[in-house]
Amino acid sequence: MRNFAKVLKKVMEVIVGLLKDRVEVGDSPDTVNAKIPDLRRKILEFDAERTEVKRRIVEAPRATEEDNKRRDAVNAKLKARIKELKSENVEFRDRLTKME
Repeated sequence: MRNFAKVLKKVMEVIVGLLKDRVEVGDSPDTVNAKIPDLRRKILEFDAERTEVKRRIVEAPRATEEDNKRRDAVNAKLKARIKELKSENVEFRDRLTKME
């Protein structure tokens, strides 16, 4: 019986210690209620950021497609110019060979 009392006392000490720790760690209801508006504001900020990221994700393929079209147009112009210059080069070679 004496041994049981010692074990019971130790268990009670552990429980009391845990309860003390819980009281120290736990916030009062007033503190928790004061944090709620701040947490709501943060949630709204995260939602706004998430919406912006989703918009950018949707916009990215469109922007890439537009860039590709512009690049293709520039490439087509450059290819036409190269073809024109090659043609002129052939003409100049022909003139040069006739002059020799």
